[in-house]
Amino acid sequence: MKKIFALLAFALLASGAYAQKPVAGDKGITFGFNGLSNLGVTTTAPTGTLLFRYYMKDNMAARIALNFGNSNLSTEMTDDSGTVTTTSSKSNSWSIAVGGQMSMGSIDKLEPYIGADILVGSGKTGATENKTLMTNGDFTEMKVEPGSTFSWGIIPCMGFNYFISDHFALGAEFGWGIGASNTGEGVSTTTVKFGSTTVITTTKTPSSKGMTIGGNASGLITISAFFD
Repeated sequence: MKKIFALLAFALLASGAYAQKPVAGDKGITFGFNGLSNLGVTTTAPTGTLLFRYYMKDNMAARIALNFGNSNLSTEMTDDSGTVTTTSSKSNSWSIAVGGQMSMGSIDKLEPYIGADILVGSGKTGATENKTLMTNGDFTEMKVEPGSTFSWGIIPCMGFNYFISDHFALGAEFGWGIGASNTGEGVSTTTVKFGSTTVITTTKTPSSKGMTIGGNASGLITISAFFD
């Protein structure tokens, strides 16, 4: 929450004197947060987005966005016998999207728009580590290190800006499109310690390719500042 307030303050300071909605030649900086997925609109979204818009016409803007995501989760449980089970998972991703948008008119302070982006990105999803440790020191541990994934997509989007002042807007954006991905070879390692014996087994996971329709769905709550 503190980060959101800091970004709000930055957006207000970054915006100069502005007397109307964006027109040709104006620019906009938007911070996007994974918010619509939390409301149940969509189940996937980048952790954050930084979007720059340049208005070529009063109702048309070119746009470029940097999307980034990161997840690091871990749990630990101890049963009645004292056996400790720990589980952790990590994922990270980034992407760059280039496209355009067109305003669909305006109603007072509301500016709805539609657009489309071409997106390319990379990341690792599903790195996991699971370990079960007995009270006598024996344990079983499994680590999965996935290969890197390169992806691309064409993402139509729709959204709106609601101007709470002449140069500052809150809004939301939803994207849904078609994408393809190429994931490299990964490694899975299992370690079993029993008494004085330790056995390590390593296997490789095959590379894969895929295409999805709707798999790039994302939903963002946006905070925007506009300037000339």
